[in-house]
Amino acid sequence: MRNFWLPAILASALLAVGCGIPSLPTVLPTEVTVIATPVAPTAAPPTETLESYPIYERPETNWIYAARQVSTDGLNEFWRAEDISLNGYSSAVTVYTSAQRGSDGEFMFDDGNTWAVLVEKGGDVFPLFPREYVQLGGVRAAALTDADGAARVILTVRQSASYTVLDCAYDASKDAFRISETLKLENINLYGESE
Repeated sequence: MRNFWLPAILASALLAVGCGIPSLPTVLPTEVTVIATPVAPTAAPPTETLESYPIYERPETNWIYAARQVSTDGLNEFWRAEDISLNGYSSAVTVYTSAQRGSDGEFMFDDGNTWAVLVEKGGDVFPLFPREYVQLGGVRAAALTDADGAARVILTVRQSASYTVLDCAYDASKDAFRISETLKLENINLYGESE
């Protein structure tokens, strides 16, 4: 039992007397019983999507788990590596861009394009770099197996004034990729980069 009404009523009475307002009744409750009944929420709390965060500012520990579907509408395949083994599944890493191909088959890049990097394993998709706009730059990927036999995807994200390298290491026990930022340079002038 709590007496939380008593101080509030006393403070109101003192304020009323000091301001010349007629006083409150002299009979005040001394005890109030509060009974709390849990109320179930009527709707689930809003969830944040991966697209809400740049790849290197995601909450928690930067683990990327599989999704059933990731939209590539409006994107074109830029690069693909196949036959990467993830838990016994033959998987593929694909880089997508919103840039269009010209009549000569080459990509025609704008000042900025949307990029995505997805790993496909069976019916699952790991969005290592979800649809994100990159100004004056692009995203490149290298798919490899390290000395321990673990699959890794190294992403290079270059923009007009920044250069970031992300190491996406597959953890078979979690069936997920852990993304670590291994290099981040900001406020730079990037003159060029070899392919």
